[in-house]
Amino acid sequence: MLPKNHPKIELMEMKKDNIKKDLTETSKNIYHDYGKFAIEFEQLTLSIKICIISLFQSQGLKDIEYLRILLHDQTAFPLHQKLRSLIALHYKEKPERLKAIEKLFTYTKKIIEKRNDIIHGSFFVTKETEGSLYKDKAANTGIKNIDEIYDKEKFSNYTSKIMLSTQYFYILNSYIKEEDDIFEEFFNDAKLKELDIDKD
Repeated sequence: MLPKNHPKIELMEMKKDNIKKDLTETSKNIYHDYGKFAIEFEQLTLSIKICIISLFQSQGLKDIEYLRILLHDQTAFPLHQKLRSLIALHYKEKPERLKAIEKLFTYTKKIIEKRNDIIHGSFFVTKETEGSLYKDKAANTGIKNIDEIYDKEKFSNYTSKIMLSTQYFYILNSYIKEEDDIFEEFFNDAKLKELDIDKD
């Protein structure tokens, strides 16, 4: 065993201190905000997938392993589309509920589009707490250029919208498993007004 004052031990301790320092500084910079945004989005994707599984279980699926194999490589947008169609079938006898849920799907589609722009765009860190997003998008008029500045506040705003959408899908999942009149307590016009992608 090496003595505590051995140069290799001291070097390892220095590296540990530097890692801790880097992690502390990272929590204050744009990399932290970008990472939190990405992590919370994957939680949203999981909540959508769980709703799909619950719908199949409500129709008699006994072994979810079969369905998990089919869904394992599905990204957010196709999962979103599949759940939208499945919910339409599930609530075909209750069009008022389907209409209420539609706002959640519209809101979430915009979130997915925004996430894809950010994650698949080129992001340049220009300052410790700020970055610049650049991306080309095909449009009916030719090419559309996205050139936006992202700071902590902007990332925090979009991350909170992701988390709100995730929360609603878990609420929806609870009603898939067990029908309840309290559904309208969460999916009503007053509550759903908060689902606004452009609202700060």
